[in-house]
Amino acid sequence: MKRIAILLVIIVLGSSVFAQKTTTRKLDKFTAISASEGIDVTLIKGSSYQARVEASGIDIEDVLTEVSGGKLKIHLDGNNHRNIDVNVEVTFVSLDEIRASSAADIKSNSVIEGEVLNIDASSAADIDLKINVKELHVDASSSADIVLSGTAEKQTVEVSSAADYKAFELVSKQGDISASSAADANVNVTDELDASASSGGSVRYKGNPPRVKEHSSSGGDVDKY
Repeated sequence: MKRIAILLVIIVLGSSVFAQKTTTRKLDKFTAISASEGIDVTLIKGSSYQARVEASGIDIEDVLTEVSGGKLKIHLDGNNHRNIDVNVEVTFVSLDEIRASSAADIKSNSVIEGEVLNIDASSAADIDLKINVKELHVDASSSADIVLSGTAEKQTVEVSSAADYKAFELVSKQGDISASSAADANVNVTDELDASASSGGSVRYKGNPPRVKEHSSSGGDVDKY
């Protein structure tokens, strides 16, 4: 009977350690952000730099929010984390680089504005943003999914390895788009488009640009939507 009581105490203590917990952390200044390992991130524009971390199934101290060289890295400490749920709300002032990998998810409740924005997603990560920038650079690979809306005067996009780029709601004057290895890119370009597709990749475009250069090979397709 005593052993059963001890076992119950251990179970209760263990479950309380990994119950849902929340903490808010002040951060140093950053203009770039990266997330990985299945962490869900929500971006909120503000006048300060902080991260509100909510976690269950893991010690909240194992959710790291580290700033180095103006870059915020959100990831987990250690390995073999299973059946966990980690959500991080990040308050930012401005951003010029957003990266997601390893099934992380980044979305924004605010419009991302600026001169130049670099977006990178890989390894089944998801990024969903509304933006207003002059120059956009996108790289998506390995089943990543990027959804963008808003405006970008010029966008340069490279998608590969079954990644999806869904940007019919993002209006650009110029576009340089490349899709390969079963990746798909949907874009909205009004003036000038240079599109290439290879190895089963697909580029679909709308916006009726008067100047279009199409390049396709090895089963790739470039089509007007």
